[in-house]
Amino acid sequence: MAPLISLLSPYASSLTSVLLIDYGIQALGFSISAPLRTEKLFDLAGAVSYVSAVAASVLFRPEGDVLSRRQVLAAAMTTLWAFRLGSFLFVRVFFKSDKRFDKIKHNTKRFALTWVLQGVWVYITALPVYILLANPGASQRPLQITDYVGAGLWATGFLIEAVADAQKFAFKNKHPHKFMSTGLFRYSRCELQQPPQAGEIGFGQQMLPWDAAVRHSGDAQSICWKVDHG
Repeated sequence: MAPLISLLSPYASSLTSVLLIDYGIQALGFSISAPLRTEKLFDLAGAVSYVSAVAASVLFRPEGDVLSRRQVLAAAMTTLWAFRLGSFLFVRVFFKSDKRFDKIKHNTKRFALTWVLQGVWVYITALPVYILLANPGASQRPLQITDYVGAGLWATGFLIEAVADAQKFAFKNKHPHKFMSTGLFRYSRCELQQPPQAGEIGFGQQMLPWDAAVRHSGDAQSICWKVDHG
């Protein structure tokens, strides 16, 4: 592993740091939650992993490298989304247990698997952002129309998800056993096709303009990762 990492540029090695931080947080959360048979920290750990991964991508950079506007925008939007969603889910599970974990949390292997999968989710879903942040700020092109389109998709998805979460939280507190068909949920055919998931899709779609094309260049002593944007 060490020889491989040594071949990577300082920017590419930040992706390894992000992965290690991600699973370090998952391991810590599991080590606390498993003995207590609790899911209270699960969603919080996911949010903290996102924020920490972005912070690592920003901080683990060669000295003197300055973030571009695109990188700042991507980091800010990912952090804000993770903080909003994570804090909401933590408050919700603090007052009411998550029934999905009723059986899983009593089976150590299955419970551990959920933490492993959460680590994969944190790493893969925001990977375009991590790759974007792993590259030199000076290599970035000026903001393009696709960046503004992506920001618009993110804002739309963020608003839909936040409003739908608040509406359902208030409704279920008053009517825990009723089917919700008011607010944004009136536009969904069933509660499985939820507006919050539409918001999540918006978050994913905003990354398309930053989707990364990885290239290898340089001599035999190094591997340089570059991202094309346009």
